[in-house]
Amino acid sequence: MLLAKTCSFCAHGFGYFCWHKIATCLFVERLSKAILIINMKEKLKPVGIFLAVVAAGAVIYFLVHGLSGSYLSNNKEDNGGTQCSGSHASHQVNIQNNQVNPAHTDGKLCDTLTITNKDNRVRLVAFGEHDNHQPYDGVTEKALKQNESLTITFNQAGSYLFHDHLQEEAQGTFTVQ
Repeated sequence: MLLAKTCSFCAHGFGYFCWHKIATCLFVERLSKAILIINMKEKLKPVGIFLAVVAAGAVIYFLVHGLSGSYLSNNKEDNGGTQCSGSHASHQVNIQNNQVNPAHTDGKLCDTLTITNKDNRVRLVAFGEHDNHQPYDGVTEKALKQNESLTITFNQAGSYLFHDHLQEEAQGTFTVQ
């Protein structure tokens, strides 16, 4: 014995006497569900696009604000304990055409060194070897846009290396006596 069923699409009741309509009703019911799913996907497309834009914005925000915080800090920490007074020499180094000029600077304690980026690309000036950065005058790395400068005070005697972390060929040295 067959139980009477009702098509959820058209509410047509079919049972023993309407077998000829079963195939049509089931087909229409399945077709309507497929159309509903397609419509749901189309309605969710803007939501997916919105979520992608929000995620991209979060990544950009982190890169700009997160890296410019401590990693690319412009703040100087302890200057090594050297107390400087009076007038001292100022040394100038330019980064231009992927070269540091002059490539080497000699100075004395309490002199200053100003590194200026003359190229039209951002330079990430770092002190020490490429994968082993060491702070000098409280600066480990600093991003310099075109015509921006970084000035450090020679507060530790010795020989030191600085380079563009993004393009190692642009590197220079300085010796402090």
